[in-house]
Amino acid sequence: AAMIDAKGYKSITSSDRLYLRYRYEDINSDDLIYDYLEGWRQRATLEYRNASSKTIKQLFYELELNNRGDLAGSDYSYEYSPTRNSLRGKLTHLLHENWYISGDLSYRFSDFPSSPTIDREDELWKLVLAADYIIDPSFKLSTKLQFIDNSSSEERYEYDKSMISVGLIKTF
Repeated sequence: AAMIDAKGYKSITSSDRLYLRYRYEDINSDDLIYDYLEGWRQRATLEYRNASSKTIKQLFYELELNNRGDLAGSDYSYEYSPTRNSLRGKLTHLLHENWYISGDLSYRFSDFPSSPTIDREDELWKLVLAADYIIDPSFKLSTKLQFIDNSSSEERYEYDKSMISVGLIKTF
């Protein structure tokens, strides 16, 4: 297995930056059970970031290409080689001293390779609302509401998901 990860950025103004990231992953399996995951994945991400003392605004575009195998059973198959296009916007704001709130909205379109029996396309919407209280630089209380809606041209891959989480995070 091998991975190449290249990152760079360009400052536009004192508060505006463009980030570019490219990642290539060569995926191998040491176990016959996971051979269907072998192949490669490439991701290219462009991010615009505007940061002030109280607010960070981020806009992302990501293109993902895959050339991997299929998981096939007697009555199903799952393709691991979609082409994905993602758009994402995130806003983080300092409310008061140690309180941060954020909203994160993303859309992802996945186009799976066609086969004689299936022509799958998925659209995934994701909304995350979060609040964090910074206890000290290495310790925080984190709360998050997450909503996901995945629609698909194949009914068995359609789902909705809602999640609430609360946790303490300690960085060492």
